[in-house]
Amino acid sequence: MSRLEAVANTVHSIGLWRRQAVVNNLFHKDCSSFCPTEADESRCQCGLIFNYHSVDAQNNRGSKWTSDTCTVKNKITCYGDIEFNVEDVGVKTSKFVRVANDVDVDHLARFLRTWWRLSEPSLIISMTGGAFDFKMPKDDLEEIKTGIHELATTKNVWTITGGTDSGIMKICGDTVKDHMLSTGSKDNGELIMIGVATWGAIANNQLMVPQSGVTPPLKIRYHTDNSSQIGLNPNHTHFVLIDDGTTGFFGREQEMRALLEKEISKHSVASEVNPEKKGSDQTPRKKIPIVSVMVEGGPGTIDTVRNSLKAGAPCVVIGESGRAASLLEASISLFDEVGKVVSPSLEAEIKSLTETFLGPIGVEKNMTMIKECLEFRSQIRVFQLDPDENNTSSDLDKAVLSTLLNSGSLSFEQQLNFALNWDRPDMLKDIFEANTSHANERKLFENFFFRSMVENRLDFVSFFVEKIDLKKFLTKAVLDELYQTALETYRDSFLLASLEKHKGATVRHFTIDSIVDWLEAQLMFHYYPGFECHEGRPIVLDQIEKAGNFKNGPIESKGDSKVSPVLFKRENVRFRSPERELFVFSLLFLRQDLAMFFLDQMPSKIAASVCAKDFCSSILDTFHIKTHGEEFEAAQKMSQAFQQRAIGLLGVCQASDPLLTEKILESSHACWGQRSLFEIAQMTFNIEFISQSGCQTVIHDRWMGEIANQTPFWQLVLCSFCPLFIGILIWFNHELEQIRKAKDNSDLTKIRKSDSKMPLFRKWKLFYLAPVSTYILRLSANIVYLCLFSYMVLQKLTSTPSVVEIILIFWTIVLLMELVKTVLAMPGPNIFRKLRSLDRVETWCRFDFAALVPFVGAVIVRFAIPDNEDALEIVHVIYVTTLMCFLLKMIGNLALSDILGPQIEMINKMMYDLIYFFVIIAFVILAYGIAVQALMYPGENDPLFSLTWGILFRPFFEMVGDINTKDIGASSATRCNAATDDLPYPYKVCPEEGWKTRFSLFLKALYILISNVMMLNVLIALFNNRFVLAE
Repeated sequence: MSRLEAVANTVHSIGLWRRQAVVNNLFHKDCSSFCPTEADESRCQCGLIFNYHSVDAQNNRGSKWTSDTCTVKNKITCYGDIEFNVEDVGVKTSKFVRVANDVDVDHLARFLRTWWRLSEPSLIISMTGGAFDFKMPKDDLEEIKTGIHELATTKNVWTITGGTDSGIMKICGDTVKDHMLSTGSKDNGELIMIGVATWGAIANNQLMVPQSGVTPPLKIRYHTDNSSQIGLNPNHTHFVLIDDGTTGFFGREQEMRALLEKEISKHSVASEVNPEKKGSDQTPRKKIPIVSVMVEGGPGTIDTVRNSLKAGAPCVVIGESGRAASLLEASISLFDEVGKVVSPSLEAEIKSLTETFLGPIGVEKNMTMIKECLEFRSQIRVFQLDPDENNTSSDLDKAVLSTLLNSGSLSFEQQLNFALNWDRPDMLKDIFEANTSHANERKLFENFFFRSMVENRLDFVSFFVEKIDLKKFLTKAVLDELYQTALETYRDSFLLASLEKHKGATVRHFTIDSIVDWLEAQLMFHYYPGFECHEGRPIVLDQIEKAGNFKNGPIESKGDSKVSPVLFKRENVRFRSPERELFVFSLLFLRQDLAMFFLDQMPSKIAASVCAKDFCSSILDTFHIKTHGEEFEAAQKMSQAFQQRAIGLLGVCQASDPLLTEKILESSHACWGQRSLFEIAQMTFNIEFISQSGCQTVIHDRWMGEIANQTPFWQLVLCSFCPLFIGILIWFNHELEQIRKAKDNSDLTKIRKSDSKMPLFRKWKLFYLAPVSTYILRLSANIVYLCLFSYMVLQKLTSTPSVVEIILIFWTIVLLMELVKTVLAMPGPNIFRKLRSLDRVETWCRFDFAALVPFVGAVIVRFAIPDNEDALEIVHVIYVTTLMCFLLKMIGNLALSDILGPQIEMINKMMYDLIYFFVIIAFVILAYGIAVQALMYPGENDPLFSLTWGILFRPFFEMVGDINTKDIGASSATRCNAATDDLPYPYKVCPEEGWKTRFSLFLKALYILISNVMMLNVLIALFNNRFVLAE
């Protein structure tokens, strides 16, 4: 055994010893003295009959039975796991323990922590009320259930009830069941609901007693078997069964329950909001608050509430829920009316109310308990199910939180923590108004802002962001911690799966550097300054501040004018635009509302929207997002939302000030790599955004260069080939501006060319530098190139290349070099990413690769073996396919047209519909082709083309209308003659005769009906739908 294993075994043994020591301090009670009742001498006052007592107890008779004097304490043996068969859930396991009513409560609390491994709660909610089913309007009952569900499912909250399967305890248990059904799991997760019940009053409690020879901890299956007694509620997670030695008596657990709640609250809880604090820097620990919630109930409920109030726990009374709750509500109302003084007249009214709600039995005792509760009036809040003018609250969780705040038992941090845990941003204003002395605790607000970001609480983020200095708060270390905490919290997110795939599953800590590397490698997110490549080398964020995203920038050394990098401490690096970093964080975790919030905080909202749209669209193309259904839908919605946001903002700007819109589109944005909005839209290939009128204006201005926008196209074409006409026909913007200034902004319609003083050579330069002129010349060159190429392929190739062929070879090599240059200029860490970037920006470049790559191979073969006829035929075929690709690429040049461009885009999308259509129709073609080939030409497999023709080509041509009946549906005696070679193409034999021919004819008719009539019309409908969408 290694030393490490020995240490581990020692630690394990110590842990077992400590757990066993806790158990040794617990015990339960058994009756040790038979004290008969007056009504039945065979039954003891403890509730058991004579025969159920031990021999010692039978022999030890007494007259008055008490738990202290007539019981014997034994070491506990009833603890372990208890299984229930829950409807709609299946087998559910809970924990249970049986302990005496006077056990040391500290030891019992230790048992909960050590054996049940319960972490310390941030709040204890003590539910008390009717132990039996009570009548209440359905709407009120549903509202109570909803409120209890919100309370019980809150993080780090313990709910303590009576644990039985009736009354308010059953309602509480149903919330656990609903939680499991909603999450689709049999595991309770972090939800804790502890039932504290009387052992002797529980049905079939003997099932939890170990059989002879069985040692605890136990694992038993619990059921009630329709017993008259009330059983345990199967939906509770833990049970503490209090044993005072009696059987069949309720309410014997109340005192121990109050003591247990008080003991648990003594164990302090640490701050939850600051993930960075460690060890001695941890926030001072605070007492765990308790609040009791009262629903209906009887005298025992009033007693429980009274004990809780004496222990300092505030109480929320559900008004009009009946009996004890309604009694306390009415007493409080009278108490408030008389000035909060218990007078004789008030006592009389309370006594009358007590008789009304609880009956005449025990009136004085019940009235005394009510009076004692009124002494703690400030700790009681009445929650009305039907709010009136004075109480507008409609949420039970808000009422509980308000009660805690008003009780004064919570610190400022605890109040904020509860508001965050219960997602009650509406309480923040009240909290701050009640704690004005804490208004400047910046560090605390930063911690809550951090947690709100992790948990995606937009309302809290928007509140706390105003309380902090975001630039001082968001350092590199904090942002690293934010990402890491969010990834650890949401382990099933697509982001974590993608990072693990990119960096390796063994990596457990992902910094910003890892995430940005993934952004650049996988999503092509290259407009993210501070993280993009600089001169071919990635910027190291911990060392260099170069791209304008950090405050502490590079400095100049004394002896050198060049900028030298400055080493930064990771925790001191701050961002110039922290809103952008949190905006990207929100995008990465697909939090639309949070991203929209930080979008509004940024100066370049339209640019951020365009980037966000591209980001979400890129996420949709990743593999891991497709395995996360909800996140995939979220990314789709976010992509559409940000696209509409960008278009909407641009439309508003365009409508209010077109000139300002042009400046916005052309001005650079520091947050996005010093690129203009138009450049970002271009990089992201956002056609819908670019098609907006504001962008089209910018495009047209750039397209025309310095040439006046009103210049007719025919003049541009004419001047492109006849430069002498430029000085006569073409006006330039700079030229018009000079004339306007010279003539004091006179009417430009009256000016003449003689007014211009711009030199002719400068006009030529400005004209031929304009993109429209370059386009005309390149388009003309392409037309000449294609004409020469067409002429060449129409000629038969000889061993010696012609002059035209040599010219085309050199011309094509130049085109190939230009394509390589374009690929290398694309952003991306490697050639594959560069190709991907090029494909996003220029889809038609696919035809270039399809044409040029085979062409290079053909040229090599052409000069390597010029005298080989077979090689020349192959080269000729490649030349033809190259020409086809170049001709198809010419369609891309037409896409710049205002009229043809939308039509080409529509046809491009129709091609995807056509591909999906052919996937379906392919099975119809194969079914018909194989069937007819097998019937008409069985065994015809010598020439491979015959099979291909019969199975694929003939069905396809028949689908589009070439209905050939020479080989199907006609007799071979009249239509086929092998002796004269009058055979159906391309077969060497005549088709089969007889009934197979007629059956094949039937299949042909059916096939034409399905493919030609139905399927093609379906395709037409698809195209028509695409046309409507394009319009």
